[in-house]
Parts: sequence; structure tokens; C-alpha cells
Amino acid sequence: MTPSEIKQVIEGLEYECDIRSPPNEIHRARFCTGWEDAAIRNRSYSEPTLRCLTWQNLGYRFGTRSTTNTPAQMHAVFDALVALYVASKPGLRGFLNMFPDELGEPEEAETFREGAKRTIIVDVYERDATARRRCIDHYGDECFFCKFSFVAAYGEIAEGFIHVHHLRPLAEIGEEYEVDPVKDLRPVCPNCHAVLHLHKPALSIEEMQALMADDKPQTANS
Repeated sequence: MTPSEIKQVIEGLEYECDIRSPPNEIHRARFCTGWEDAAIRNRSYSEPTLRCLTWQNLGYRFGTRSTTNTPAQMHAVFDALVALYVASKPGLRGFLNMFPDELGEPEEAETFREGAKRTIIVDVYERDATARRRCIDHYGDECFFCKFSFVAAYGEIAEGFIHVHHLRPLAEIGEEYEVDPVKDLRPVCPNCHAVLHLHKPALSIEEMQALMADDKPQTANS
């Protein structure tokens, strides 16, 4: 399905309320489940279920309309829907690039003193969702550095959640390049991700590992 076809489907949907929360990898999985329920498992969702829009029953709606039911198609449609979702909610302007390795320093375009409101302009760098999934498939969904696992700590609700760190920051490249999910990406928890970017440029794998080592060198003030 093309982006215009996806938009047309969205504009033609009938529902009473949209209760979707900002999308993550769990919502991606639920979207695919809904699609497969309709297109592969031949399940029917009841009218009350479809009354309010969720990511899963949105997948179901697309599953009833699509003739191509491959995982690649489902993921491509979900990514397009995420872009439409973010575009419709100004407060999520930087959502697609919420990880610091994918953002440059934001430039303040205009400041309004009433209520401390301000307008921010940021450069947007496209992330490849397939590369992200392949990185996690290879390394797993625990932090590459501290080994923290969201699903182990919080249960099913956090399954599959993890940041993905670009060893070569997109904001520093400033142009399109081919990403190797194994060589260029690492799954990291938000804490380690933030520490990586406390230094400009971001710490390397070796520098981060040395920082976390038990025998890290003493500082002059120690």
C-alpha cells in the first residue's frame, strides 16, 4: 500500500474515539496481531471492540483491506501510520527522533514568555525500523552495556522495549548512508544511552565499557 492509500483508509475509518497511545514496539506487535487476526486467522472483531480505535484493531482494519499479508507489508504500513499519528499531534514533534543519537542540538526559533511556551525547530533524521529490528534480533533486547532487561524488570508490558544506539550518530553524518544493524547499532537502556551522549562526540563502546569497569582509573581528585 502506498502512503496515499494508507491515508485514504485512515480518513475513511468510522469509530467513536481514538485511544491509541504513542506507539512503541509493543504496539507494533499488537498491530501485526490484529492484521493477522483478520487476514490469516479469519477472526472477526465485534462492534464494541471496533468502537474505539486501538493499534491492534487498526491492524485488524488494515488486514481486512490488504491483499498482501507479509510481515514486511505490515511493518511498512505501521511505520507510515506512526508518521501520520505523530504529524497529527504537535506535542510529539520530535517523537520519531526521540533518541539523542538521532538529534542535533535543537535550535530555539521563538520564545514566548507567557506560560514559558516556546517553539522548537529540530532537524529530522529518518530511522530504519527494519535495521532496528535486526539489531535487536542479533543482540537481544537487554542493554548491551549494563544488561538491564525491561521485560525482566516490568513484565510483559515492557516486552521488546529498548533504545537502539547508532555508533555513528545520524546527526553528525547529515546525509543518508547504509546502516549495518550488527556493526553500526547496539541495544541500550535509556540510562546508558544518556551517559553515552554526555560526551560530545558520544562515547565509543570501549570508552563506555572502561567507564563501567571495576578497575576504572582514579581521577586526580579521588
